[in-house]
Amino acid sequence: YMYYRNKKGEDVDPSAESGSSGSAGSSMADPARASEGTASSGGAPTQASAATEEETESLKESMSDETRLEEALRKKNKGNKYYKGASFEAAIRSYQEAIDICPAKDSADMAAFHQNIAACYEALALRSTDDREKAQHLSTVVERCTHALGLNERYPKAFIRRGRAYKMLGDFDKALDDVTAGSIMENIASGGMPNPSSSMSQNIMMLANDILKEVGKAKAKKHFANRPAKAPSAAYVKSYLESYQFDAMTMYDCESTPTLASKTAEGIVAEDEDVPAQTEDEDAPAGREDEDAPAGGEDKGAPAGREDEDAPAGGENEDAPAGGENEDAPADLDAKVKMNGEAETNGEAETNADALTRDEGAVSPGSSESKHVRYRGVVNLFREQKFAEAEAAAQLAIVDEGSLTEKQRGHVLLILATVHQLYSRPTGALDVLNTLIALPDGSVPVEVRVNALVKRGSQHLISGNADEAMADFQTAHGLDPMNGDVFHHRGQMHFLLDRLPEAMADYQQCAEISPSFPAAHVQLLYAKYKVALMTQSGMAMKEVVDAFEKIFERFPDYVEGISLFAQVLQDQGQLDRAEVLYQKAIELEPNNGSLYVHHGLLLISKNDSFDEALEEMKKALKVDSDCDFAYETMATMQIQRGRVREAIELWDKALDLVRTELEMTHLFSLREAAQAQERVSSRLGLQMNPFAGGMGGMM
Repeated sequence: YMYYRNKKGEDVDPSAESGSSGSAGSSMADPARASEGTASSGGAPTQASAATEEETESLKESMSDETRLEEALRKKNKGNKYYKGASFEAAIRSYQEAIDICPAKDSADMAAFHQNIAACYEALALRSTDDREKAQHLSTVVERCTHALGLNERYPKAFIRRGRAYKMLGDFDKALDDVTAGSIMENIASGGMPNPSSSMSQNIMMLANDILKEVGKAKAKKHFANRPAKAPSAAYVKSYLESYQFDAMTMYDCESTPTLASKTAEGIVAEDEDVPAQTEDEDAPAGREDEDAPAGGEDKGAPAGREDEDAPAGGENEDAPAGGENEDAPADLDAKVKMNGEAETNGEAETNADALTRDEGAVSPGSSESKHVRYRGVVNLFREQKFAEAEAAAQLAIVDEGSLTEKQRGHVLLILATVHQLYSRPTGALDVLNTLIALPDGSVPVEVRVNALVKRGSQHLISGNADEAMADFQTAHGLDPMNGDVFHHRGQMHFLLDRLPEAMADYQQCAEISPSFPAAHVQLLYAKYKVALMTQSGMAMKEVVDAFEKIFERFPDYVEGISLFAQVLQDQGQLDRAEVLYQKAIELEPNNGSLYVHHGLLLISKNDSFDEALEEMKKALKVDSDCDFAYETMATMQIQRGRVREAIELWDKALDLVRTELEMTHLFSLREAAQAQERVSSRLGLQMNPFAGGMGGMM
């Protein structure tokens, strides 16, 4: 489990066994690299010994067991020389001769000879450009390693090499079991505890990480496609909205985004000659000043979602769409939204949408007043965080030709795409965003198009398409070089990809463009802290802590900033100060489950108390039953106690709650690592060492 970490390093070097009695001995050159300068036959080498069976038997009968072992080791050393020179066929013959003459009782040495032959075939597979030949060589690797393990069932190198061959053959489940077993055996050899500084442990870690990613991706893809639709929690909605300065919600009212007054809200309504601006209309939402409006940017209180009886209540929201994404929906967007709208004809969302339609009866159909009523109805529902109702109203408005102006249609499409993202429907979000971005230039305000590009870029990033994400961010920057959201979300992409200098540059630009946007300042400091950790610069760490203090004074109610500052202090051992900050954050957002989880982790560091930490996890789930972070953390705690079965059950609960396929991949990787650990330990008759933790936590 603990070997699943996003770490970087060189590939594992396949090496032949060079020591006696199953010991590792001196490592050999990477045969893949060595073969580049040495000519050898491209065909599969013969495994038969150079001597006839009769000659070998005659020779064996004339020698004592001790002499036979010495001769076998001599032939093995000869094979090692061939291997180092990339003469793999000759090496195979020498190793086979060693097997033929070696006494059967010296099983550890026999296992080493088989493993060395497997190393030769692995090198030939890596060198081969023919897929069929490569597969044949890899199958032989599996066969020879299996022979070796039959002679020495606790042989780390044979497990690891066979696991690597299974990985290249695409059998990731078997690969995971073998690498897990190899890790356990290696740790036993080093005293029962993981040794992260050893070369072999690091290689195992990287190999396990690669295998777990593939296993996690495959399982997450299937699970994510079949998961039921789930309404977003209030905490998730707040976090999503706070990541944008100018969003579908704030763009409508120019008073809430004065820097965009000339181009956004008034551009959607007032600039259209057919639509009255009515920015002073008593029915118009008053933006962030309106007591009924959601909190938005400057008000850091919890969104109205859970406190307003009409707002979505999270997992049990009766307004939640009835099902998941329909991948068989027609390609045409209007057809899609019409179908989705018809799917909700029996729900409350349809009732509210009909109410909007009835309101239009007071004005002439197709008139500017009618369009304004339809448009304002969609916007108001979205601003009130009645997302399912806003979705239904938006769908009806889009399919009803002539019910919206061009600019209104663009904004409504953006609202619809945002709802898809809040409900974690990536395909639906991309369909709508693609339609919006493809609209002719001038048909929608620049800010709407830029926001759509940023959201599509973020969606691509979540789906693992970093190049497409970067392309969208670059296009958005070209349209509006002074849009802080472009820099912020591109900075997030760089941060997630470990491009810290680029991330800091983007966060800095965002902070300069939007000095009142706290997320940019906080993320910039956190990126600087990561760099300080990497460089082990105590002075840089102190500077970051001092800067966090100033940001905390400037934005005392920004909960995300308080939480990150507390995590930094916890890392630095300032546990009392960190606890004060967590308590402050919880006071500001008592329904934010993640804060209780972080506080629980602090209690482990401060008091070495798992019981106190578990109580905090229970508090997290009490205030937010959908807090996947709590389940994931409890699973990790159970792994550290050696309770694999309990951990797997907790990960299963978390898997039903995470909102992205990327998060699901991560959880499946952790879960599958734990399950492999459980399978292998049972098969090998081992017990977990609860203090070792991780893949090798066995004894």
